[in-house]
Amino acid sequence: MQFKNVSRDVRWLSLGFLLLFFGFNGVQQYITIYFKNIGHSQVGFVSLILVYAAFMGANILSPVIISHIGARKTILAVYGVYALYCLALLSGSIILIYILSLILGCAAALLWTGQNSYLIRASAKTVYGENAGFFGTLFAIGSAFGILLMGFILPKLGYNMAFILFVAVIVTSLICFLKMSDIRSDQQPKGLTWEAFRSSTAIRFSMLWLAFNFIQGLVLGTVPLKIQSVISISAVGPLIAIFYIMPMLFSYLTGKKSDMTGRRIWIYLMLILSVIGLFLIMFGTKPLILIIGVVVLACNFGISRTIAFALVGDVTDEKNTEAFSALVWAIQAGSTLLALVLSTLLRDNNLYIVGIIIVVITILPVLPLLRLPLEVIRNRITKETIKS
Repeated sequence: MQFKNVSRDVRWLSLGFLLLFFGFNGVQQYITIYFKNIGHSQVGFVSLILVYAAFMGANILSPVIISHIGARKTILAVYGVYALYCLALLSGSIILIYILSLILGCAAALLWTGQNSYLIRASAKTVYGENAGFFGTLFAIGSAFGILLMGFILPKLGYNMAFILFVAVIVTSLICFLKMSDIRSDQQPKGLTWEAFRSSTAIRFSMLWLAFNFIQGLVLGTVPLKIQSVISISAVGPLIAIFYIMPMLFSYLTGKKSDMTGRRIWIYLMLILSVIGLFLIMFGTKPLILIIGVVVLACNFGISRTIAFALVGDVTDEKNTEAFSALVWAIQAGSTLLALVLSTLLRDNNLYIVGIIIVVITILPVLPLLRLPLEVIRNRITKETIKS
């Protein structure tokens, strides 16, 4: 693979996120287990709930900030919060952890809306999938190796030293973000996320992200605990890392292929894998069935991350990219938040049954839109945004 269609700026963006989430995802995936082991099992869930609640809410203003200062400066301004949050976990102060959780959620809204906006604007329209696939591959490499390495060094170094080492990796991502060009739209973007909320087509289409990110919430919260219960804690790192190994192997090829075949067939595949994976994990009382369920959902994760980034470019124009991207990230954060909240209220099969119902219900408004060409969807969103 020569990645000849991947721009210089997308390469630096992708490498920066590789380093940032090598460090952060390596820590994040062990949060619920870490607090359970020190006798505060609810703190991990509450912290994640606060993160995603703030993430969802902050996306109302994120397009305004990004439109004014640019995606590059936004990323530079907020990336360091990820390091501060990881250090706060070791402070022993629950109040400080909760405060940093809220700040991290706001930073995440800016970081990911800025990332999606930058990726689209730094890519040619004909290769959104290929560039998104390249980003997804490097992001997955960082996350997978971060989670695997954390699982390996935790028993040897303990949480304090392991978390500090991973914070150092987060800080090095600054070098890559400084290398990026300051790319912005030549046209005046639409401001608030409410512009996208007023488009019924945008809201219906964004339900795709709700279905997929509910599963991500389960992977963050309850799936590691189920792996620990059914197999062992040593299996958590390798199995959760599969969620990043799959995109590492297939994101670029999936993205490039979807540029040629269109996104529709991949969206249907994502929906099918979501339901099958949840069924398998629900009945995963035996290690083999649980492992197969994890692999199925990991395959879905690899496809959905790439296709989701590309779809934002497919259905937006120069004026509403930030607004729609912020809407999508608000939906994703809200969906993950819902999964985390339900994880504290429901147990075992009930939680996964609800997950399957949510996936099925949320895709119903999207199915009629999937019969339309993406150009038609983009024009509808543009017209409805202008009318608002």
